[in-house]
Amino acid sequence: MKRILSCLFTGMLFISCGSSSEDAPRAETLVFGTYFGMCQGTCFVTYRLASGVLQADRNETYISGDYTFEPTETLPTEDYTRVAGLLTTIPAVLRNGDGGTLGCPDCADQGGVYVDFTDAQGKRKVYYLDTNNTSDQTEAVVRFKTRILEAVDLLRPQ
Repeated sequence: MKRILSCLFTGMLFISCGSSSEDAPRAETLVFGTYFGMCQGTCFVTYRLASGVLQADRNETYISGDYTFEPTETLPTEDYTRVAGLLTTIPAVLRNGDGGTLGCPDCADQGGVYVDFTDAQGKRKVYYLDTNNTSDQTEAVVRFKTRILEAVDLLRPQ
């Protein structure tokens, strides 16, 4: 039953990651994850999709300042395949922006979503997204953020 649910979830992730007119070019590298300030255990978890490989950084400290991804493990190819669609669904508003904060991530202990990508021109952009849907998040950003949260749940160790 667990395997069937996993397959269904993976199928939904692929279907929901379909391209739209706003979702276009492929990022060369995408680091994504979640962070929480008031927690115990693993408070900041990120994953990096790059060159056909998915790696995890299961950091136990809170994100502060300029974060550098440091892989703690390489995940199986099947996990990469499950979430690789994220590389092609970064919304135009994020791709065309300069990075920054949308909403007030972790201001009320709700956590935040970390998005860090490098485009084909080698330009790095970092975003901190409120887990709540805020007025400065477009529908495309909310859909992308939801895909990231689903991917993080899917990749979480059982």
